[in-house]
Amino acid sequence: MNQSFDIQHDVLNNSQRPYFGLDPIDPAWDAAEIKPGVIVFFDGDVIKKVILHVERRDHIEHREFDTAISTRNRQAILPKTDKGKEKKLNFSSVSTSTPSGCTFSLLFGSFCSLGVGNQQNAISLPLPGEHKFTKLEDFQQWRDAYIADSPPSHFAKVERMRNTPHRTIKYFNGDIFRFEIDREHYGFGLIIGQIRKMQKDGMIPKRHALNDTMCVPLLIRLYRVKTKDCDIPTEQIVSMPLLPAGIMADDCVLWGGIDIVGSKQLNADDIDFPIQVGRALTSERYFRLCWGIGMVFTEQIDDAPHFRGGDKNRLYHINRFLNNGVTIGIRTSSVESELRGESPRTAWSDICHPDNMDFKNAAFQFFQLPFDITFDEFNAKYDSMTRLQYADYANKYLRTELLQNVKMW
Repeated sequence: MNQSFDIQHDVLNNSQRPYFGLDPIDPAWDAAEIKPGVIVFFDGDVIKKVILHVERRDHIEHREFDTAISTRNRQAILPKTDKGKEKKLNFSSVSTSTPSGCTFSLLFGSFCSLGVGNQQNAISLPLPGEHKFTKLEDFQQWRDAYIADSPPSHFAKVERMRNTPHRTIKYFNGDIFRFEIDREHYGFGLIIGQIRKMQKDGMIPKRHALNDTMCVPLLIRLYRVKTKDCDIPTEQIVSMPLLPAGIMADDCVLWGGIDIVGSKQLNADDIDFPIQVGRALTSERYFRLCWGIGMVFTEQIDDAPHFRGGDKNRLYHINRFLNNGVTIGIRTSSVESELRGESPRTAWSDICHPDNMDFKNAAFQFFQLPFDITFDEFNAKYDSMTRLQYADYANKYLRTELLQNVKMW
């Protein structure tokens, strides 16, 4: 580690920590380095804060979190239940513990990322910018601007992240949710499907790509809106255009990280699914094109499109268009792209992105499908659900009483 680097102050100091939901370092705490780059702060025998600064081969990971880890004589971590066992106090036991407060996480170098949130309630802060931090000074410049530009509402959001208790939110098809696009703007989205329920109901064919999704996936669509008004009436929200469907893990809804603000009965115009094209992820040999619940596949795969493409620096994966990835949280960039007049789709994985029309044409030709076939025509051709039929099915899982105009916290 750079000998001039101060792990306690160079990334965040005590005046900056509150802007990211972190407690300042109390001068009365005892700092102990349990391994190079890993410092814990004791208040008596309780660890109140952990800072990790780990240098990897091509990037640096810096993480700080507030916690309350009880120890025995600062040598072992005490179990949380009578049935638990003590753990030796070391890097592994500390770094894998669940924070009781907020976490600040930064990667800079060849890999860059930035996040601030509370695992107890799934609430995070919006952090604007591209976060292209190749060195510490890049982050420090971003940090200083972030603090200087903080709007009057900033600390109200910080307090919400810090103090909202753990919750379990029951969600339904047709629920309308609100999310933060940046520090001052909000967006809205619509839940149109619950993939695990669809599987349980026997709706998804065995070889369908939706079966390959991870987590507890929700089918959602975002509305084409970016607004400073967080309390737009439900009837106004549902009149706005919808973006293409995406698949999102349910965590941020289930734990209350985003707010359900209304609900509606689904209709045909609400329904969309990603087109998913690719080969089996098992040892089986087949090639499939899935859209909605409908699917066409063949076991004659020798002549199937391979989609590798790319240049010598990045050869695309053969299954790049299976489009079965699950986002963790809202992909707010899709709203921003749409409002700039660009495609809200992801070029890497969405075969319907404008850059991928040659690939889409190859897939449709392979299955002898008209390039302009509609969702309803495709699903009718393969004895599956049209948009209206799917909406009727999905509406079985609506709220008993629809919500209207739930106000901001």
